[in-house]
Amino acid sequence: MKNKYTPILVALIIPLLAVVSALFVVYMKKTTMPLDNNGFPYELYIQNPTSCFGNIYDFDAQIDSQLAILDEGVVISLVLKDGRLAVFIPSTISGNIFPKQRYNFSAKVGKNGELEIKKMQKL
Repeated sequence: MKNKYTPILVALIIPLLAVVSALFVVYMKKTTMPLDNNGFPYELYIQNPTSCFGNIYDFDAQIDSQLAILDEGVVISLVLKDGRLAVFIPSTISGNIFPKQRYNFSAKVGKNGELEIKKMQKL
């Protein structure tokens, strides 16, 4: 003898599991999106920034905070996979800069080891 509630229970459980699974996937994708240096030699740069003089690097990073406002631009802190970096964004590059936003940056290393952003695109 079959239970008359079994088909109703199955009809409710299957969509519920689908919704829970979809929410879990969306949540995990948002929280586990890794920062990737994409070829930026973080360890080498930290040990000897001037050894990278003249090089241009493309990398993804998250904005951490604004460190200084200058007449020529702003200095911000970026969070990379391996650590944090301070970079200079000239005022010629337009756009609003808010913490926790992710960008693809193109940065050039200056003669004193400073990183100057040449291009940035929001991810």
